[in-house]
Amino acid sequence: PSFTHLNLDVSHTQELPEGFQLYGKVQGQIADGPLVSSEQFSLGGLDTVRGYLESEVLGDNGAVANFELRTPNVGGMLQGELKSETGDGKPRFVTFNDWRFFTFFDAGYASIQQPLVDQQSSFVEWSYGIGTRFKSFEYFNGMVALSVPGVAQQYTHANSPRVNFRIWGEF
Repeated sequence: PSFTHLNLDVSHTQELPEGFQLYGKVQGQIADGPLVSSEQFSLGGLDTVRGYLESEVLGDNGAVANFELRTPNVGGMLQGELKSETGDGKPRFVTFNDWRFFTFFDAGYASIQQPLVDQQSSFVEWSYGIGTRFKSFEYFNGMVALSVPGVAQQYTHANSPRVNFRIWGEF
């Protein structure tokens, strides 16, 4: 079978006074017909709606919106307090590149174009929570989020907090 789908992914970080940031992201997909599961839009997980399992919901069409309010860069403040091995001057390397705390709200919707008999045709997920994200030594990154899902899905219970974390390197 042939199919076509259009994907959209737009994000923006707005700098606020005192070093705070407001971040927003919108992702979406529109398909001209039913899709194979590997092409469907997924909801749930750290990149879409936190607090749900990764790809807990799949649909032919869907959209996700993420909003974060981020604190000033605590890592930059800590880096400024570090001293060299001799105790005078700045250290030879950067330990804390970036470290921020955030609060967030995520929401998503997905629909199946031709559901099977007794199959749910549309899904909604939303969550809120807090977290922290850091970058150290130029290459080492991490994130921890405490999320509270607002709607129950097959494996996720509403109002049941979940902690997710991710660690990665970049070169």
